[in-house]
Amino acid sequence: MTEENQAEAGAHSQQSRESKASPEQGGKPHEKTLQELQKEIEEDLHTKERYRAYLSQYNSDGESSIEYLARMKADFILNGKRRQEREESEVMGLRNRAGSSIWSIQQRKLFELQCKWRAGAINLPEVETTYDFEYWSDLIQRCPFIPPITQEEYHLYHDYILSEDYDEHEEYSGIWQTYVILKMWVEEEDDEDDSYPAWYSFYERFKGGREWRLLPDIRGEKEKEYWRLANKDLFEKASSMVVRDSRPILATWVFEEVYESNDIKRKRRHRKFQSI
Repeated sequence: MTEENQAEAGAHSQQSRESKASPEQGGKPHEKTLQELQKEIEEDLHTKERYRAYLSQYNSDGESSIEYLARMKADFILNGKRRQEREESEVMGLRNRAGSSIWSIQQRKLFELQCKWRAGAINLPEVETTYDFEYWSDLIQRCPFIPPITQEEYHLYHDYILSEDYDEHEEYSGIWQTYVILKMWVEEEDDEDDSYPAWYSFYERFKGGREWRLLPDIRGEKEKEYWRLANKDLFEKASSMVVRDSRPILATWVFEEVYESNDIKRKRRHRKFQSI
């Protein structure tokens, strides 16, 4: 849009605002409608020479083209600011989403470290139990032992987003570090399962990594045994403290059960004060 056209659009906008009748004059406030403003612009397109000269350069369908241009310009004058604000809000939302989504790269690397740690292949000072991986998954942006995102990883993730494999809901699934479930799919060779992170599969298709997912869960199995022994000890201590009453329970309830079919009706009534 030229400076002259911008000035004219501003003039139309000013006229639209000034079209409100002054309360001192006893009139009711009135702002031009889309149809009223469109009619004014159509008249300008018909009568002003610069518009006539410009439109004469094109093979158009006459009145329909003028009506369309006038309607678009009127809509821009009345609603342009609101639409611009909405578009800016959408762009900001997409930026925030991109900033959150990029951390999927680190989630995959954390899962790789988890597999290696469980197999006893590496030690991580910040990890003492398998549950620590869920902790660092929730704080993935602050995880101190994951290498920073590289340019190569960024470009690969960019390709993933543009691919048919991309799952836009994946980052909210919370499945990134669920080792038992993910390992089950690996062992059953079910990588195509919809619940398996599509980003993991995409990365491994181009960069490899299935071998570390097949490592044994040595530390995980030890941890389960420790939990079993600890719970057994707690259960035995709790059981020894329970005082059992061997007397029968006095039930004080009544209910009926009715069974019906086409030709049979049976009823069973439970007596009140029945001991069980």
